[in-house]
Amino acid sequence: MRTPSTELGQHPDISANTKALWVIDKGSGNVVYDVVSGRNCTDAGGPTWVSGLVGKGVDTGDTGLGFTDTTTAPGADSGFALGFWSCEAWVRRMGAVGGGVNTVVTYDNGAAESGLSMHVFGGGIGHVLYNKVQCAWIDALGVSKNLTSTARIADGVWTHIACEKFDAGGGKYGIKIHINGVLDATDSSITTNAAACPNGQWKVGTGNFGYFGGEICSVHVTAASLTTA
Repeated sequence: MRTPSTELGQHPDISANTKALWVIDKGSGNVVYDVVSGRNCTDAGGPTWVSGLVGKGVDTGDTGLGFTDTTTAPGADSGFALGFWSCEAWVRRMGAVGGGVNTVVTYDNGAAESGLSMHVFGGGIGHVLYNKVQCAWIDALGVSKNLTSTARIADGVWTHIACEKFDAGGGKYGIKIHINGVLDATDSSITTNAAACPNGQWKVGTGNFGYFGGEICSVHVTAASLTTA
């Protein structure tokens, strides 16, 4: 995983299992480029570019839009969500800006159905879930399967967050959340898998439940579990 520091960091490493890596380094235009498989995501309203933790970043809370992959055929990656995966990103939340749920990365179809999602809660300072991280997906019965972190991420500080769906054995699925390289929460008891999420699309900084209120520096999605080491 990444160096657990609020000041220094690095982009995620590309591996054979990497599905997409949006390094968000261009610094201009309205596209964040996936440097692995061409799943480039566009913000039709024009993003605000900022200095990131590593290189550049985008302030998705400024426009309230975020980025959607409109180049890949809808549903092309629905099978990916049925397997085991990890999402990681460098983010900086900016106070109470953002919706009730601040989406970092998701594969969803715009109809409240997601094959995977990593997000941070808003709801206002003092809310019981404020700035907690959640990993979630919708199972084949339309029921949300999720895990919420015990710790909160800090406002105005670059933070590395990671969520993973892993094989818990015995026909069960598990979820883990890491914050700045530290394992925060684990659930190994989920017995149903994700729906295929028909017509799903990749989205960065936006999704079914809201846009990310703050800045994002890089986002990595891989078909493998991450280790604390």
